[in-house]
Amino acid sequence: MDIRKRVDGTERQLSTFGEGELLGEMALFRKAPRSASAIAATDVELLIIKNERLDWLIRNRPQLTIEILKRLSEWVVATDRERGERSGRS
Repeated sequence: MDIRKRVDGTERQLSTFGEGELLGEMALFRKAPRSASAIAATDVELLIIKNERLDWLIRNRPQLTIEILKRLSEWVVATDRERGERSGRS
């Protein structure tokens, strides 16, 4: 599944997800609409988790919480790296 976002009029692929991966958590944590689109190349089955359920899972399933924290940390590092590469080209 590709995660894409329109930036400056051009659709850009942000990442690719595999089976069992969590997506959309940023919008849930921010209580905001999603900022990107998920495009599936094949048939997929999605488990929709509402905000209240995510709160419960985070409090009661520490392994899920660890996985979310790892994912968010990787996202921050990748974003910082990308910003550094862009500022190096200026």
